[in-house]
Amino acid sequence: MDAFFAILLFVMVTLGVYTYFISFYSLQQQWYMSEDIMRALSTTKIKELDLESELYPQINDLYTKGILNEELTIIEQIDILRKKEDIINAQKILDDIISPIRGERFGIKITVEDLIGQESKLPIYEKGDPSQRLGSTTSQRYLLRKK
Repeated sequence: MDAFFAILLFVMVTLGVYTYFISFYSLQQQWYMSEDIMRALSTTKIKELDLESELYPQINDLYTKGILNEELTIIEQIDILRKKEDIINAQKILDDIISPIRGERFGIKITVEDLIGQESKLPIYEKGDPSQRLGSTTSQRYLLRKK
């Protein structure tokens, strides 16, 4: 009887450790996704996107209308549009970038805010329901020179 309980205890501990590592990696995946999205938005310039292809139709439309500056990174362009209260065009940029890579099980919300002065806590981009899913928060601060 003691051997039976020892084996049962061993199996329960092994399953507990195994399920911890399975959930740990899925949480890491969400963290890496948010980090990768922020890195892509902060390092990729508009001119580096393949606007000739059909991958970014809304960005291409904004670019041909002269709304976008090709020398700025995506996040800088979004911040400029936000400050001009042109949230719809900022959402179009994010929709072209994020929609192809966002899975249905992930909700996403992007908020851009000023560190000094008036702060906006309203999300610029929100798809799915991020409050109902496990997720991660990634923030980056940018100090932009005023021109």
